[in-house]
Amino acid sequence: MTAHIRSASRKSITEHRYVSTLLSMIDTELRATLFHGFSDRSRLAILEQLAGGERRVSDIVAATGFTQPNVSGHLACLWDCGLVAREKRGREVYYRLVKGVGELLGAADLVLEQAGDTVGACPRYGIPSQRAAA
Repeated sequence: MTAHIRSASRKSITEHRYVSTLLSMIDTELRATLFHGFSDRSRLAILEQLAGGERRVSDIVAATGFTQPNVSGHLACLWDCGLVAREKRGREVYYRLVKGVGELLGAADLVLEQAGDTVGACPRYGIPSQRAAA
């Protein structure tokens, strides 16, 4: 192999590693943004309602006890981020989860079946009453 080919090969490997690292960082940023969408208790409660099927704002208000402006604002955020879809039928708008969101919530439940006690008692993010008991 000539020196030129070896040099080009090393450069290609270095560029590949850089691109792989960059893509990994982008994936990490996107995941952090995605999970931030789930981190708000109100948004999570709304997503849980939608896991049962499509709902109108008034349905979610009745089920959660949140105010209509609160639910509408969170649904707008979730829609802007692409986590829910909406369909207008006459004067009413129905919201539903996009593909994958329900599965992600289910995967979180599987993790919590195994690690729920320690997650709840986490000294940084856990449930306050469980942190105090730990």
